[in-house]
Amino acid sequence: MSSIRVNTTQNIQLEFELATLGDRILAFLLDWVVIIAYVFLIFIIFFNLFKEATWAVILLFLPALFYYLILETFLNGQTIGKRA
Repeated sequence: MSSIRVNTTQNIQLEFELATLGDRILAFLLDWVVIIAYVFLIFIIFFNLFKEATWAVILLFLPALFYYLILETFLNGQTIGKRA
């Protein structure tokens, strides 16, 4: 597996392993499984609420829409798929 070396301003050399194409595809698919499972569960749980209020649909699906932004912000640039 290939890696990359980064020299910091304190002359410390950091080495990181690069993800392969297969790892990246698997992480992407895993993230989509998480998003689809979330949407499915929310839909099942709040089905009666969806019939009456469109704002509820928007509010409950916002986390799915901002999945990457939320997780990469709070998990230091990673999503669930990238961590697996």
